[in-house]
Amino acid sequence: MGFHGRLRHAGQCADSMPEICRCVHECVYTCRMEDSLTIREFRAGLAKVVDAAVEDGKVTVVTRGGVEVGAFIPKFMLDKLEEWEDEQLGRMAVEAMAEDGDAPGVSLTEMYSEVLQEPKSGAA
Repeated sequence: MGFHGRLRHAGQCADSMPEICRCVHECVYTCRMEDSLTIREFRAGLAKVVDAAVEDGKVTVVTRGGVEVGAFIPKFMLDKLEEWEDEQLGRMAVEAMAEDGDAPGVSLTEMYSEVLQEPKSGAA
């Protein structure tokens, strides 16, 4: 199966999160993560990096001093990751509610009050 066929396959796995993870791993991490650029190279070739992501689904890893510090990924990959994350958070919420059973809930007003009273780290 070619790269674009695997991408289509990854898109068809939406109802099976482990399958999406496997597909994304197969499509991206084992086939497409060969490109690594320094920050200077990344800046100089940004248009080419964007074209490679859009046209070929290519992931480009950015390095600083030989250390991987970021990556430029196609938007569809970000969308899939966010979809998976939302489903995982939803699953965790359902599990937490099931564990609490008859425990009293907290109103939205109480939650906002609690959140707004929390000290913010790094705030002056």
